[in-house]
Amino acid sequence: MQLSTQLVARVKYKTLLTNDESAPLEDVVTAADIRPVPPHQHEIMSKNNFRLYDMVDVFANDGWWFGFISGKVGQEYYVYFPTSVDNIAYPPHVLRFHQEWSNGR
Repeated sequence: MQLSTQLVARVKYKTLLTNDESAPLEDVVTAADIRPVPPHQHEIMSKNNFRLYDMVDVFANDGWWFGFISGKVGQEYYVYFPTSVDNIAYPPHVLRFHQEWSNGR
C-alpha cells in the first residue's frame, strides 16, 4: 500500500486490542516503523549478560521500545531512551538485544 510517497502497511497487533477489547488492533504504519519478526526467545533474551551502552529493546506499554543500557542496580537494568530522554529500571526478562534489518532480513 502506498499513500503519497511513503510506503505503508496494514498491521495487526498480537498484544494490542481495539478500544472495546473485542479484536486485535489493526493500523496503517509507515514501512520505517515495521520491525522484523524476532527470533526465538532463547536467542534474544539475556540472563544478566547486558553491558553498559548495549542497544536493547524493552517490552513496556504494549510494545518494544529502543534504548541503551545505562546502568544496573541489583537485578534491574536501567535503560536510557534517547527519544524521550527517560532513564527507567527494568527486570531482565523484559529486555532483549536490539536487532536491525540486514539485507532485507
